[in-house]
Amino acid sequence: MLATGSCDHRSVMVRTTIFVTAASLALSGGVACAAEPVDAAPAGTVHRLTPEDAEAVQDAAANRNINAPSVDDRPVPDGRIHGEIGFGIGTGGYNSIFGTAFVPLGEDGFAALSFERSDFGRRRHRDRR
Repeated sequence: MLATGSCDHRSVMVRTTIFVTAASLALSGGVACAAEPVDAAPAGTVHRLTPEDAEAVQDAAANRNINAPSVDDRPVPDGRIHGEIGFGIGTGGYNSIFGTAFVPLGEDGFAALSFERSDFGRRRHRDRR
């Protein structure tokens, strides 16, 4: 038999939640009133570099970056073209070829070129309807 009446589980849950929240706020005493003044943050100490010190720091950082060893310990680029190529062959007529080349330009530039061609083959069976 289905019970009918004013007892709805959602309203009981809402009333329980409100009661628990109100009780925890009343017991904690951690609620701040809007009329209470807020303490200002303490003033900190400011350290400023002189222009000479700032320039010395920038020069040291620039020299550190120039003289830093390479991440992978490879020698400096030798002015030749470097790259890679690859291919793939699969079922159903699938085949693919791809490649990348890094071409040096001048003393400190380079161009990166890439290509890719894929053929997913043709279907070798007919759709049955």
